[in-house]
Amino acid sequence: MLSYLHQLGFHDTWVRWIQECISTVSYSLIINNEPHGFFTPTRGLRQGDPLSPYLFIICMDVLDRRLHSLALNAKSGLGIKIAPAASRIPCLLFADDSLLFCKATMQACQTLKAELDFFCAQSGQLINFQKSSIMLSKNTCNLAKHAVGSFFNIPHSSALGKYLGCSLFQGRPSANHFINLTSKAASKLDSWKAKCFSKVGRIVLIQSNLESLPTHTLQCYKLPTRVTDQLDRINRDFFWKASPSARGMPLVAWDTICRPKKFGGLGFRKTAPVNTAFLTKLVWKILTQEDNYWVQQIIAKYGAPEQFFDSRPKSTDSWVWKCLLRVRPFIQQGIRWKVGNGHSIRFWTDNWCSEDSIVSMLSLDPSALPDATTRVRDFITPTKQWDTNKLRQLVPSHVLQLIHQIPLPLTDVSDSFCWGYSGSGEFTTKSAIW
Repeated sequence: MLSYLHQLGFHDTWVRWIQECISTVSYSLIINNEPHGFFTPTRGLRQGDPLSPYLFIICMDVLDRRLHSLALNAKSGLGIKIAPAASRIPCLLFADDSLLFCKATMQACQTLKAELDFFCAQSGQLINFQKSSIMLSKNTCNLAKHAVGSFFNIPHSSALGKYLGCSLFQGRPSANHFINLTSKAASKLDSWKAKCFSKVGRIVLIQSNLESLPTHTLQCYKLPTRVTDQLDRINRDFFWKASPSARGMPLVAWDTICRPKKFGGLGFRKTAPVNTAFLTKLVWKILTQEDNYWVQQIIAKYGAPEQFFDSRPKSTDSWVWKCLLRVRPFIQQGIRWKVGNGHSIRFWTDNWCSEDSIVSMLSLDPSALPDATTRVRDFITPTKQWDTNKLRQLVPSHVLQLIHQIPLPLTDVSDSFCWGYSGSGEFTTKSAIW
C-alpha cells in the first residue's frame, strides 16, 4: 500500500499519515457496558472508518492495473473482447464486487489464480469463495466446466443473478424480468399506513422512497410500458387512497400532479420519462465523452458517435444498445446545433436554424423527403456563403430568412452542439424529465 502511494505521487508526509492510521489501530471489547483490554488487528482500519473505502479503492486499482497489463498478452487467456476493434476487458470492479474474465483453460486459470494469490499476499485482502460463483459460456464443454470449477473450488452458476439490484440477463427481457421492482415497491406499502399520513407526508415518502427504488434499473434498460404503468399506479394509489384495498377517486389528473411545482404540480416524476432521461444521459456520454472506458467499448463495437443517428439496429445487437437507439428522436429534439462546416448537421431533421427542425416547421412527412440524408454543407459555397439559389428551391422565404441570419465561420470549423433544454447547454436529467 505505502509503496503504491509513493508511485501515485503522494507526498511523503501524507504517506506517513496513512501509515500511522493503518499501523496503530487497536480494539477493545465491551463487556457489561465496560471496555476491557486492547488487541491489535493484523490488517485494516476500524469498522466504519471513513478512510477505509478510499484505501480499499487504491488497493483494487493495483489489481485492475496488473490484470490489464496481463490482458495485453493474448496468450495469457485473460480478458474478453466484445468486438475485434475493442480492447480486452479483464475485469470490472465496483466497490467490493468484482467480475473477472478469462478463458476456460487451465493455463488461463493458473495465470488468474497466481495473480489473485499475489494480490492477496501483498494487500492483505482475502477472497470470499462462498460468495463467489463461476459462469461459463454455453459453448464450454463439460470436461472444461468440471476442471475450472475444481481448480478454483467455486460452484457453477447458470446466471449472474442481480447486480446492484438490477437483473442481469441475455437477450430481450420480458415484463417478468422486472417484477421485483413492483413487488419491492408494493412491499414498502405493507409497512406504511397511508391513513396515518397527511398528503404532505405521502409526497415525502413517494419522492424519497418509491421513486428512488427502480433508479439503477432505469439507468440501464428501457422498461416495458406495463412495468412503468404499474409503478406509477402504486405511487398514485398510495397518494390518493387510505389503504390498497380502499376505493377512492383521484381529484386531480396524475399528469397534472407530475408537473414541476412552478407549473402547478407537486413535483412527482412519472417512471417512463425518468427512464428516457436516464438512457438519454448514456447517449449524451457517448456523444461527448470519448475518453470514457465504457464509451470506448461501445464505439469499438457499434461505431463512432457520428454514426449513432444513422445506425440501424441489428438482431445481434445487445438489448442495451437497442434501448439507446429508441431514444434517438428525443435526443434529436433536445440537441441544438451550431453551424461550422456543416458536415455533421442534417438539413431537414436537426435543430440548427431554429428551436425546431425544418421538417417540424414546415409540417413535412420525413418519409416523403427527397433526400433525408442531405447535410447543411451542401448549401454552403466554397467562399463560405449560403447558396441562396439552392435554398430557394427547397424552403419558403421565412425559413430562408432564418438561415441567412446564421453566420458562417471563415475557417474550416467542425459543427458543435449543446443541450437545448438547459441554460448551460450541458445535459441534465432534470431538464430531460420536465
